[in-house]
Amino acid sequence: MTNKETLDLSLALGIGVKTHSSGIEEAQADRVRRRAEREGLTRPEQPEEPKPVKAVKGGGKAAAKADTTADAKSSTAGAETPAAKPAPAKPAAAKATISAEAQAALTAAQADVKAAKAQNALWTTADAALKAAEEAAAKGDSATVLKQAKLASDHVKKGMAQLNYPMLKVGD
Repeated sequence: MTNKETLDLSLALGIGVKTHSSGIEEAQADRVRRRAEREGLTRPEQPEEPKPVKAVKGGGKAAAKADTTADAKSSTAGAETPAAKPAPAKPAAAKATISAEAQAALTAAQADVKAAKAQNALWTTADAALKAAEEAAAKGDSATVLKQAKLASDHVKKGMAQLNYPMLKVGD
């Protein structure tokens, strides 16, 4: 993972970090690692961080040479990274279909998760279950869609109910 990917993933998980070198708890680091593995962001070899191109002061031949050197380096660096290669063209596959019941459960779960996000009451387990349901829908697996969509809706309801819990004062 690049430092930017790690930072973005930490922020998406609600971990308050400012830079890639911010300190976090071991449990938070485990959450980031698990999410990165689940989303396929981990690679066997660390990708090279993109280097910022520095502006050259002044004009003339030296500035022109520096610009062409920077362009040549960035174009060769981009060609070496696996992410820069275009994806092979895939034939258009027929869209997988799911049962009407599974589609209704998925639509309800999506609406529930959206409402929970708006109330800042979304549990990560509900979000993960919704993503699993959407992936299963893409594969045409109605049984998994039903199971995961119902789990997502259930966790959303619990998260929304949690908003009504009394506030606890700790440390008095």
